[in-house]
Amino acid sequence: MALAARQASEIQRPAGEQVTTPFQASAIIPTHNRQQLLEMTLERLVGQTVDLSSVEVIVVADGCTDGTIDMLRSHGWPFSLRVLQQEQRGRACARNAAAAAARAPVLIFLDDDVMAAPDLIEKHLAEHQDDVPTAAIGRLAPASMRGVPGWHRWVEGQLEKQYRAMLKGRRLISGVCLYSGNCSISRDAFLKINGFNERLPYSEDIELGLRLEKAGVRFRLALNASAEHWGYRGYDSWRDMAHSYGRWDAGLLYNAEFPSAVARLRDEYRRRGRIRQRIVSSTLKSEQRLRLSVGALRLLAVACSFVRLSFLERKAYGAIYDLTYWKGVSDELGGLRAVARAVGRAP
Repeated sequence: MALAARQASEIQRPAGEQVTTPFQASAIIPTHNRQQLLEMTLERLVGQTVDLSSVEVIVVADGCTDGTIDMLRSHGWPFSLRVLQQEQRGRACARNAAAAAARAPVLIFLDDDVMAAPDLIEKHLAEHQDDVPTAAIGRLAPASMRGVPGWHRWVEGQLEKQYRAMLKGRRLISGVCLYSGNCSISRDAFLKINGFNERLPYSEDIELGLRLEKAGVRFRLALNASAEHWGYRGYDSWRDMAHSYGRWDAGLLYNAEFPSAVARLRDEYRRRGRIRQRIVSSTLKSEQRLRLSVGALRLLAVACSFVRLSFLERKAYGAIYDLTYWKGVSDELGGLRAVARAVGRAP
């Protein structure tokens, strides 16, 4: 995996360029064929507690064919809205294009499916009051709507655990915690490292965070800058994501450019304990065994959902993620023995 590859296209505005602007923040939202969710996301920004004349919103339509552009043009938004269009090239490219066009010293990155609290922009700006280059990690809160599938509820629970661990000092507030669904970054710091790596289909936000950390950018936890995450992946897409994350994390062990990421992977492995390690190792020894195990866990999750045993349902999906993630690690490193060596365990 070419994890440290250079950008496919570099951001054009040079870092440190003086820009005269009335804006305090540029809210950047990439989108692809999610017209209804995008409209709700923008409507949440209408009610922000800051003076909306101090905010510009930049929406990048990444290959949209669903009427997104017509929707954006038909509204009379109370903030400065700029719409950029491009052929579908992915979220990283879309965010970089918006950052290159941005006119404010603070970039607020939001996904097109997050429902911002009224003071989200105000709270992000509060983290950038001095001249220290900063990346602020906002909160992606559980969705209050009904019908969210169990695998996404499990993801929400994992995020809440991470937030609590950072608040209590059990987890370092660092680059591996940066999620582009709700974060803010000093514009000059972002431009200086050429923004998101456009060659990464997954984890481009975490990789950006690791490079920002390496460049000396300060990380802050801004849980009061909160937004509910209303969009979610289908089951198959969620499992593919788990496998991709495993491969990406494992790939970092080869180039070792980001020590904190290597430490994270080792910690993830060791926290599972010897019994869970043996269960994972035994299951991954055979593709058939893995398929049967994941299939059985999926049936268990569906049954728990039917009888409303949500706790057990989330546990089942957690086990599916665990197995799929470590399958990705194993595939990237070349087998279970390589995994054991990489994370400091004897094979």
